Amino acid sequence: MARTLKGEQLTEEHRQQQVTIAGQVAEAIRRLFRRTVDWEDIDQSAEVFAREAAPVVAQYRLASRLRSIDYVEAFRAAEAIGRDVEGVEYPEDGLDVADIAAELLRSTRGAMKSVAKKGYGASDGMDRGEMAATGRAEKIAGDGGRSVVEAEVRQGRQAVGYARVADADPCPFCAMLASRGVYRMGQEAEGAGLYHRGSFIASNARFAGDGEFKVHDGCCCTLEPVYRVDGKLRLPGNGDELAREWAQVAAGQPDPWLAWQRWRQSGTLPENYDGPLDSKPRRAPVRGQATGVKKRPVPQKPSERARKRGVGARADWTSQDYLDHAEELAVRANRVQEELAALLEAGQTGFDAPVVHLEEEHKALLSRIARYRKKARTM
Repeated sequence: MARTLKGEQLTEEHRQQQVTIAGQVAEAIRRLFRRTVDWEDIDQSAEVFAREAAPVVAQYRLASRLRSIDYVEAFRAAEAIGRDVEGVEYPEDGLDVADIAAELLRSTRGAMKSVAKKGYGASDGMDRGEMAATGRAEKIAGDGGRSVVEAEVRQGRQAVGYARVADADPCPFCAMLASRGVYRMGQEAEGAGLYHRGSFIASNARFAGDGEFKVHDGCCCTLEPVYRVDGKLRLPGNGDELAREWAQVAAGQPDPWLAWQRWRQSGTLPENYDGPLDSKPRRAPVRGQATGVKKRPVPQKPSERARKRGVGARADWTSQDYLDHAEELAVRANRVQEELAALLEAGQTGFDAPVVHLEEEHKALLSRIARYRKKARTM
């Protein structure tokens, strides 16, 4: 995806616009929630809140939709160079105010009653209800814009696919999806494209939606159309960085999702991690607080077998320790190769960022394996 500078600027502007809309709708919903919801009368007050909040959310959903239409048309003009750029007709928004009210009521009342059943008090219950209400409102509003970009791609006139644009510090699951590259049209079969190998099995009920592009409550991810593929694919936003991180930390692990989640949330590296890391881990963001960046951990990871035998630093390893560690890396290298083959089978090429970084990691693992085996022979 030979993205133009203008296209990159438009995508970042669009992402910032959607983040602003999310912040505005969240603040409006918080005010409404505090004014209308009563912990002593959850059922009735939640219905009042949902009725009053639904038209507000609908306005922000429309704003998101209109901003996205402007973005798509400008982005198409910048990226679909040399192609017919006739206008695309966007389908009408299928979600009305009554639908929005029903979603808000279900999320808000459900969250508060769940807390009440666990015996928590009014303060905790109100906080949980407010968080559920604002998160769902942000998702509903943002879906107005996301549906526009998805419609642009699915009409199949110019766009060949889309890429996920994550925010500056996405949750582990959104970061994983953004790292997986371009979702190309025609990859509709289960197991294909961006969401290969049952990615959403590892998620939970917060991740829902029609079609392929699923988001959770409070998610600020957007979409970028892809109009041409010529040369190395460069993912939008921090997608390239995330693809490299995934290859270095998660790819080839026994449980890639768990390894990725621990790394993104706490900076904990897998036990068999071996080598430099280009990206920095981030703390999980706390709603309403600035995101802090954790200091990069020192990657000193002896093998699990060596630690069980009481072996400490690598300087204390025996030749067998080096051979055992090389074998662990060989198993991981084989799994990385399997993931690489799955991406290629799903339609990605040697120019796609996820493929490029997996190939680099596979070569690095083979180099380390050879080095450790050589070390064992010379001891």
